[in-house]
Amino acid sequence: MSVNVGLQGYDEARGRRFYDDVLSRVRALPSVASAAWVFPAPFDTYGRSVSLYVEGASTRSKDGTITVNSSATSEDFVSALGLRLQGGREFTVGDSAGAPLVMVVSRQLATRLWPGINPIGQRARRGGAKGPEVTVVGVVEDAKFETFGPSGLARAYLPIRQRYRDWETLIVHTRGDPAAALSQLKATVSAADPALPVFGATTMEQSVESGLATSRTAASVAGFFGALAILISSVGLYAVVASRVSERTRELGVRMALGSTPSDVMWLVMRSGARLGLVGLVVGLAGSVVIARLMSALLYGMSPADPFTFVLVPLTLVVVVLVATYIPARRAVKLDPIVALRTE
Repeated sequence: MSVNVGLQGYDEARGRRFYDDVLSRVRALPSVASAAWVFPAPFDTYGRSVSLYVEGASTRSKDGTITVNSSATSEDFVSALGLRLQGGREFTVGDSAGAPLVMVVSRQLATRLWPGINPIGQRARRGGAKGPEVTVVGVVEDAKFETFGPSGLARAYLPIRQRYRDWETLIVHTRGDPAAALSQLKATVSAADPALPVFGATTMEQSVESGLATSRTAASVAGFFGALAILISSVGLYAVVASRVSERTRELGVRMALGSTPSDVMWLVMRSGARLGLVGLVVGLAGSVVIARLMSALLYGMSPADPFTFVLVPLTLVVVVLVATYIPARRAVKLDPIVALRTE
């Protein structure tokens, strides 16, 4: 849940007191395991970044800085977000304004900036080579904040006590059902200032679902057009095979008059349609391999060469081809040889 103390005209001193008051009230609740201020929170609609300069670090920028995603957090954010501390420490109350600047980095960012070196105690400069120096005091495991994909795992965490904001989001790790505790938490936050509105109150699960809404919509649209493409191709294949059967009516009549069995005629017609379908299937599979690799950044939890997909889809298309050719083949078998021989 979020608050914007600027709406009530808070100055920095009053805002800091409000944040501390809310944390103490919320942490005192029996249903709360841990709580922290974090902005932006995972799968929030807002982004935040910081430019870091590390001598010798590989970068494409002209000023030598590396821009990475960042979050401003209070102490106890590791537990509140469900992360694991992999080295060093997290923030404390002592990491406040006037104290030496510190930050906690994700494992991926630590590897990127200080490969093969223990990042604890390493220093970077914010904003450029002449910017203020900031020391790494902790390393946490990588976490997905914006997307479920492999990108965006490099993240810097900065203490909110060293950089005041009038808009913050409270993350609460509950001991029981978070949805059941939501109303109590909203009331507790509002008790610190009844005139200050609380907005965006939701569970992390709902927040993640909301963050995936765009991807789900895109996937649904792609699935719809994929199904439409199969339908159109089925109708097209049926039309082509039916047209060929119509053009070969006399030939089929001759074959049946000379002793061809219904199964022979059916196989002849279906083989012709299946050949067309096979050519399309081979071309489509080759194209899908290329497109899947181009879309690899959009995929989560599956490989661009997912064997299940590349087996299931061709089998589905084979069934479509067989059905599309079977109907014209059945009609060909039912032809009266005498009538077929008279067809021009």
